[in-house]
Amino acid sequence: MADRLRAFAPWRATIIACLCLAAAAADAGEPRLDLLEPQGAQRGTTVSVDLVGPRVGKSPLHLLLERPGVEVLRLEPVDGNRVRAELQLADDCPLGIHPLRVHTGTGLSNLRTLHVGALAEANEAEPNDAAEQAQEIALDTVVNGVVKAADVDRYAVQLAEGERLSVEIEAMRLGRTFFDAAIAVLDPAGEQIAFCDDAGPARQDAMLSLVAPAAGRYTVVVHDAAMQGNDQSSYRLHVGRFPRPTAAYPPGGQPGEQLEVRWLGDAAGERTETITLPADAGPDYGVHPADDRGASPTPLPLRVVEIPNALEAEPNDNREQPTAMPTIAAATGVIGTPGDLDHFRFPAKKGQAIDFRMYAQQLGSPLDGIVRIYNLDGRQLAANDDDRGKPDSYLRFNPPEDGEYLLRVEDRINQGGPEYVYRVEATRPAPVVDLRLDELQRYVSQTVVVPRGNRTVVMVTASRRDVGGPLQVQAAGLPAGVTATAPELPGNFNRVPIVFEAAPDAELTAGLWTIGATPLDENKPFATRFEQQTWLVRGRNNVPMWDYYADAPPIAVTEAVPFRLRLVEPKAPLVQNGSKDLQVTAERDEGFDGAIRVRMLYNPPGISANNSRSIPQGKSDAVVPITASGNAAVGEWPVVVWGEAGIDGRIVTSTQLVTLRVAPGHMGLTFPTVAVTQGGAGEYVVPLEQRTPFAGAAKLELLGLPPGVTAPVVEVTSDATEAKFPLTVAADARVGRHRSIMCRVTLTEADEPVVQTVGRGEVRVDPPPQPPQATATAAQEGRNS
Repeated sequence: MADRLRAFAPWRATIIACLCLAAAAADAGEPRLDLLEPQGAQRGTTVSVDLVGPRVGKSPLHLLLERPGVEVLRLEPVDGNRVRAELQLADDCPLGIHPLRVHTGTGLSNLRTLHVGALAEANEAEPNDAAEQAQEIALDTVVNGVVKAADVDRYAVQLAEGERLSVEIEAMRLGRTFFDAAIAVLDPAGEQIAFCDDAGPARQDAMLSLVAPAAGRYTVVVHDAAMQGNDQSSYRLHVGRFPRPTAAYPPGGQPGEQLEVRWLGDAAGERTETITLPADAGPDYGVHPADDRGASPTPLPLRVVEIPNALEAEPNDNREQPTAMPTIAAATGVIGTPGDLDHFRFPAKKGQAIDFRMYAQQLGSPLDGIVRIYNLDGRQLAANDDDRGKPDSYLRFNPPEDGEYLLRVEDRINQGGPEYVYRVEATRPAPVVDLRLDELQRYVSQTVVVPRGNRTVVMVTASRRDVGGPLQVQAAGLPAGVTATAPELPGNFNRVPIVFEAAPDAELTAGLWTIGATPLDENKPFATRFEQQTWLVRGRNNVPMWDYYADAPPIAVTEAVPFRLRLVEPKAPLVQNGSKDLQVTAERDEGFDGAIRVRMLYNPPGISANNSRSIPQGKSDAVVPITASGNAAVGEWPVVVWGEAGIDGRIVTSTQLVTLRVAPGHMGLTFPTVAVTQGGAGEYVVPLEQRTPFAGAAKLELLGLPPGVTAPVVEVTSDATEAKFPLTVAADARVGRHRSIMCRVTLTEADEPVVQTVGRGEVRVDPPPQPPQATATAAQEGRNS
């Protein structure tokens, strides 16, 4: 269900420049946007909105808006933590949620949402807790209010007999806090006649509609479902005569199709409307049902996909009466009653797989659907409940032979009703690569903020489905003066860094860029998709209660920052079971001597790094120690280090990409078990297997020797077959078996040390043998005793 907000937002970004730009501040720091005051407005009006949060008022440049219809007339700082925007909302401004960010000279803020409605705006007037204190409002009004601890807000409206009343609340969806709002309607006698806590299309928010049984004064009640609340529990309450269906049937069609849609669940009754689906929309498309009395604040989603609908024809409850459908189609229906089963019959050929993907809860339906595939004899061949964390089902069916098969749809707990709508899309498997930006901070969606004359970096994860081989991740649509560098992504790995660099004179701007991937083998094409999650409200155990999914990531160019980082490219390899120091240098501007924390963006397979390193205050260098396991992936790996400094906030930059070569060790070592005696001497001989020739001599040092046992460093050349370590054993050397003997091999390649530490040998230290006379005396004394 996290896709819901994304489903209603098939737009692209609009970059809005303010009319009066403040000069960039000398100090730097990322802005954080906490709230909008107010958070919504009526379309067709001009509204002043305060954007509040740390550093948003320092050199504000733009608002980055992701939907059309909002024009910024003015953007002015009020103070360092508040900026005021005068916004013009077009008469045809799209209803609903408009994501935005504040771009300042020092950063790009996190995402918050502006909510555009069709009704006149009003504000809550306290006190309105008691029945006699209910605030009088006109029909067709949006009320902006707050539910504080144990608060109950009441609003009174006058209705004529037979008049429709629709109520919808935006609370959790404002993205401010965990506010589980509930709404109720009381009749003129004070009796509750309608109630809603959660509604599928509104997720954790509530909506309802009713037809007034008699004329009179009705009361709308708002409260937290658990009777909690706080100063952050704000809401927008839509009260009007607008249509409020809860489902659309069929819930999708083909691009450009004239689709006859039945709006289900409205108190005024079912209504049919013909809708022209856009020819260029993405698969997720939202429609605000409307009539002459208004438009629904929350849209209902429709799937727009290039496959025909196969609408169920009742009765189809059993396998003897299935609805016929083509192999490739969208099986569409309603689990209309508890225990209902819907069957579809389709042809399939052996060796031609079919993907079946359900859309139900993702469309706001209450159906907890299960899909099953049977042969005509009733034997189940495949089934699925939920798909990899998503609420709806998916399975891939490989027909065992040519013939006819049955698709069955049911509710997991045998529920049903007129709004239990579903759509099961049957398609051929198509190779696809899903891309996303990794979070540098957990639960904080990643942005690309690149200072002038500097660099920044993001990590991309590429999830392949039916795709093999290497690919190239690409960045397009970047601001002028910004370049991106991404290395090739090998077929056996799924993560790749992209380094962005801005020219010293790059324009201070913000926007959305396009990320994609292409195969290196032109004979293996695939599609790419991107989505980025923004966590807005989290529940217990960090379950996302309300979030936003974007189909393009944001980027901003900011003023220069007072340091630049460079990673010294290693010339010699890091070998398996080896270690190496990566050197990071900082070029500082005069006047900046603060500490800079540095860490690897990611570790290639089998590599680990010390990520607690910093360039100390006033210094210009630091090393990042890295180590390789015995099975570290051999090859050339692009690596990058990012740095973070506190300059009135958090500033992040990166080094350039460098190549780290991971190689097998130059030699293999076999470790024996050797026994020595206290006060004596011995020799530890290690057979060598030379694997990679090297110049000069390698130094070998035994590690883990027991206390009191020493051995010198020995040198060998690449043609040596063994290394001999003389052991000197002190008289008080620790007696016992010591099984952690290792050897550190150090050689020089390209004027750099190559270090390998291997082994698990054993040295046993025995006490000196007793003289024969002492042994005999001890034995006699034992007999006499």
